[in-house]
Amino acid sequence: MLMFAVLEDAITCFQKGASASRGGSQARYRAAQDWLLNDNSDWPFSFEKICEALDLDPSYIRAGLLRWRQNAAAGRLKIRLFYIVRAGRNMRKNGRTKS
Repeated sequence: MLMFAVLEDAITCFQKGASASRGGSQARYRAAQDWLLNDNSDWPFSFEKICEALDLDPSYIRAGLLRWRQNAAAGRLKIRLFYIVRAGRNMRKNGRTKS
């Protein structure tokens, strides 16, 4: 769960900060970008190691994020690439709760 949360936070910072011109969002964007694009897997919480632990393809995620950033910069994409529905969180549809 911690690894998943780290990955989720990095992608969120990347997406929210991609259009920021300065301030904390821009700093978090740069840090997230550095972490996501770094293919060094020497430490346990590197992007590569987290993807390995979660059985995800890091190249696929990177390509999607870079494509998203390119489209977002061109003003063609208004949605975020990565949405999470966590286990145990209820979703509502038509006033009823699903588990």
